[in-house]
Amino acid sequence: MTFTEELRYNYASWLKQDRFNWSYIATYRPKKTKLNSYNVPRLLKQTVTNYCNYKGSKDALKYLYYTIEQDRSTKCNHLHFVIDSNSNKVDRTQLATAMKRHPTKELLYFKKIQTLEGAINYITKKIGKNNFVVDSGLVDSDYLELQQVKKLYPNYEPHPNEEYHKRAVINSKVAYGWMRTNKF
Repeated sequence: MTFTEELRYNYASWLKQDRFNWSYIATYRPKKTKLNSYNVPRLLKQTVTNYCNYKGSKDALKYLYYTIEQDRSTKCNHLHFVIDSNSNKVDRTQLATAMKRHPTKELLYFKKIQTLEGAINYITKKIGKNNFVVDSGLVDSDYLELQQVKKLYPNYEPHPNEEYHKRAVINSKVAYGWMRTNKF
């Protein structure tokens, strides 16, 4: 296995973990802006924040993994992403509104995932291939919420045992099969 194949395989394996519950796949192809590794993370963080605020739950979009791929013409890029909605229904129009984009002209492809294997392989297909993937990353709604709390309350300090409690919750989920519950 070459380095590129191993890298792509490891990305795909990581995304197929049980901690993720990928439910939607989408492609965003902008009409007026060029996607790059600077503006896409900002766009997607704002999208997740807007969508979760609109739905009133930080779990409306739990995770969003994206890859920015270069088109044949090097002047354009497009974005593929998968959404972990914590088993909630995601509406294409509401998502496009949260992105401040047109739902059918720019958010060209938006479907519920039929096979996880196929969706993950499609998202990671060009990782490591001659700069076809400009950037990739994961947006986490819990992290975004913590960042907002820190902005609003500059003197906020997490509980000293917070990391211990997070590890205990994760260990309990794995050991006792609580991965799909909404209690934690």
